[in-house]
Amino acid sequence: MNIKVIPCKEALLFYINFYAKENPYLLYIIYLLNKDLAMKLKNIHNLDLNNLDIEEDLILLASVFEEKFKEYFNRALPLFKKAFNIEKIPERLVVLAYPLLNEELLGLAKIIKGDPVIIIGLNEKEEKRIIAVFLHEILHILFELNNIELPPKFCEALLDYFVPNGLISLKLGLIDQNVFEYKIQSKLKRKSPRAKDDEYFYYFKNLLPLRNYDFSTDVWSWILKNVKDEKIKAIVKNLVKTEK
Repeated sequence: MNIKVIPCKEALLFYINFYAKENPYLLYIIYLLNKDLAMKLKNIHNLDLNNLDIEEDLILLASVFEEKFKEYFNRALPLFKKAFNIEKIPERLVVLAYPLLNEELLGLAKIIKGDPVIIIGLNEKEEKRIIAVFLHEILHILFELNNIELPPKFCEALLDYFVPNGLISLKLGLIDQNVFEYKIQSKLKRKSPRAKDDEYFYYFKNLLPLRNYDFSTDVWSWILKNVKDEKIKAIVKNLVKTEK
């Protein structure tokens, strides 16, 4: 898969506007914010960074993370395939990167008119955390491409057992065992902002057996065998039935 990271200081605005306006056409939002940039993004895979007014530090970071994203995607892909029966992989991926200036690391993944796009913040101090969030977002894209349709809160709870602070990050060395356990306990104690959401918390709590998932079979079969909650089993059974 060809991954292209585009440094773009307005990307966080695109993120905010995407949710605020609920507009499915990211390029149109970019056009509203910056017509010149939008015209360049039409030919996004041949973009000349020298023609954009972007801080040199962000250009350098984008170059570094482009290689890191490629490396970790290739390392994670066999795990994605094993766990989730992933078959379809996009030929290319565009990453719009904004400068990450504080602790709030936002990620957005959408397929826009056939092209997968991720928006993410970059800085030199948070390399492993940024890579892990990138992998979380790319799983959303792979789920959509492979018609893995799940209730949104269930999907987030499920993926959080894998990336950014779960089993796949652990296998790739992006986190250690202590962080893995701490993040689980933080959610179970509802200290995590996401875990304050009742629906998310319900799914995360009842998916707890996933902490022992060993990649010996796909996640769906493993859940049906090891998770007791009937609501979750019904979701997975419906997914497996649809896939067949």
